[in-house]
Amino acid sequence: MRVLTTLSALFLSLALAFIISWQAISSVNFAYPVWYQVLEINKTIAKYGPQNQYRSGFESTTQTQHIQFFAEIAQSIELPLEQVKPALQAIEYSSKEASFNNPLLHNAEVQHLYDVAVLLEHIQMVCYVTLSISVLVFLLSLRRQAMPQTAVGFRVKDVYLIMLFLLLVGLVLVAIIGFETVFYQLHEWVFPAENQWFFLLSRVFNDHLNASAKPFCLYRWFVTFLYAHCSVFNCVCFTAHFI
Repeated sequence: MRVLTTLSALFLSLALAFIISWQAISSVNFAYPVWYQVLEINKTIAKYGPQNQYRSGFESTTQTQHIQFFAEIAQSIELPLEQVKPALQAIEYSSKEASFNNPLLHNAEVQHLYDVAVLLEHIQMVCYVTLSISVLVFLLSLRRQAMPQTAVGFRVKDVYLIMLFLLLVGLVLVAIIGFETVFYQLHEWVFPAENQWFFLLSRVFNDHLNASAKPFCLYRWFVTFLYAHCSVFNCVCFTAHFI
């Protein structure tokens, strides 16, 4: 029974950690303004923007606009699925060369971001279902015990230590395999094969694949940020248990 109780608490904590961490980092726009400066994305846009065959004059847009575009995209993919594509298609920018607004995203990019929204919805649904089932199993496993909870052998610290261990193992595996390899493989597994995704986030700003290192760096920071938040969440919970 101790194993069942610990496992249910583990899944509960994992789901809770992801939900809280995702909401926290999305509320600050995934710290994109920070990564924008660190990765010098403005220089990438200035260099490759003129070569963009989809977004004429995008290099004349400002840093404030770039951050706003990213925020609009991030907000759009969290909308109900039927609203995602219209919201993405409505994102526009203006350039000095044209007297009218241009759509920021072309059809393939809108479709890929819609696929991301579908994936995000599925992940959140799994987390909420896992959370509900884990709470139920955890409470039932404790209730069935005739002895006090301490006699069950359940220890909260076991849960958080296991979670931290799993997070560490995940980071080590990604470091060994390589972020780019993991990135490509996950895209092939989770996204429809008929939908284009290789343009990556760099295509939001330029159409030159030589700049693809920027998206990998950006996604690497995002994943690290999410992992760090989950780890901090567990450390806080672990510490609070003994206060």
